[in-house]
Amino acid sequence: MLAGVAAHDYAIPALLQPGDLVAVVAPSSPFPQDQLWRGMAWLRTRYRLRMSTGALSREAYLAGSDARRARELAAAMMDDEVKAIVVARGGYGAMRVLDEAPWEALARRPKWLVGFSDVTALHAMAWAAGVCSVHGPNVTGLGRDASR
Repeated sequence: MLAGVAAHDYAIPALLQPGDLVAVVAPSSPFPQDQLWRGMAWLRTRYRLRMSTGALSREAYLAGSDARRARELAAAMMDDEVKAIVVARGGYGAMRVLDEAPWEALARRPKWLVGFSDVTALHAMAWAAGVCSVHGPNVTGLGRDASR
């Protein structure tokens, strides 16, 4: 139980089905693109993927400006076709876009939010909005070369 909210009060997004649309977003740090492409190739074996080219942005230690990262996250949260949002990488920066995200929209149309590291801040906001999320691998983690 979290802040007096019973587990049955949380919305559980629909289970993902093959062919569902998954949005890949970059709300935090920049990432090695080769790991991103390998991770997306793995995800693409089961799901349709959408990612804005802005996710490849780099601004010092962030994956682009706060405004860009906030817009990208908000667009994925509000898109009715998107069934899950998976982050490219954690690191730092997600906390800087929390206030710009449409948490009420996520509560009205629950979808899975997947990632870890500083993405935990996004999980906390999803939980506060009453939506379950997944503390799980980022896309770049799915693309790591297992032979190393």
